[in-house]
Amino acid sequence: TPGGRYLTITFDDGYFNNTLALDVLNEFRVPATFFISTDHVRQNKAFWWDAFSRELSRSGVSQSDQKAEIDRAKTWTPEKIDAFLCERFGPSVLSPHGDIDRPFTPQELRQFALNPWVHLGNHTRDHAILTNCTPDEMANQIETCQDALADMVGYRPIVTAYPNGNCSPSAVHAALNAGLR
Repeated sequence: TPGGRYLTITFDDGYFNNTLALDVLNEFRVPATFFISTDHVRQNKAFWWDAFSRELSRSGVSQSDQKAEIDRAKTWTPEKIDAFLCERFGPSVLSPHGDIDRPFTPQELRQFALNPWVHLGNHTRDHAILTNCTPDEMANQIETCQDALADMVGYRPIVTAYPNGNCSPSAVHAALNAGLR
């Protein structure tokens, strides 16, 4: 209704535990947009900040020092982050540790997307903070995500959420060129 109050519900990344929202969405007939990082889904790869935090906690690192280390890593490309974590903690560091930290599988995402209250959005191929990327890398991150989502669920999203909220004119240009609004 004009002049009414509105709310948008969004979830980022593509965690399997997003399925826990379905009962509420169905009960109240409320749509939500789930922004998906597709390489995590396709590769069953844990989200780097979860893996990093888990390993730092195991090592006894304080919460404030964990935050500082994670914030420093946010200035890197996804490839540099993954290489750093694997070198520091071993190659299995990016393996999920259960339903709480794992991404959807492609089949689970396909089934999830069939719900009438679920809308999917682009969250880049591997959660790249786009302001750390060149314009070509930005375009590749967004377009590859679009292609992967079309392959997995049968449609290309029309919206994006920039990872970490970081945006630039080049990122907007890349998103618009990929058909995102």
